[in-house]
Amino acid sequence: MPIYIRVVDGRSVYFRCRTNLEVRSDMWDEKNEKVKARVVCPDEERKKIDGEIDKLRAYVRKAYNEDKEKGKVEKGWLEKI
Repeated sequence: MPIYIRVVDGRSVYFRCRTNLEVRSDMWDEKNEKVKARVVCPDEERKKIDGEIDKLRAYVRKAYNEDKEKGKVEKGWLEKI
């Protein structure tokens, strides 16, 4: 199952984009947006996937805030970064 990243800012901004990360659907915790803690999954794999998600989330948040200040947030923004 591919992992998507989403950016929502009020009612006017909604971006969604597929990442290069994938996880089995039975391993994914939708509420916490991480690999389930109690699923049979090696700790290394869980930490790697969760770490990549955290890095991507931080990068997108920083890029969005910077581009929002510059007025560069428009349709297709998330796919461009």
